[in-house]
Amino acid sequence: MFTHGSAGTLDVSVTQLFVGAAERSLEWWHFIFRRYQES
Repeated sequence: MFTHGSAGTLDVSVTQLFVGAAERSLEWWHFIFRRYQES
């Protein structure tokens, strides 16, 4: 029971980390795309 609970918590933190990284890379792509359009 305890192992399953901590594994679920680990899953959530990993998911949050992944979502955060995805959002950050999206922001980078928007920034690069805008710079590319300006030139």
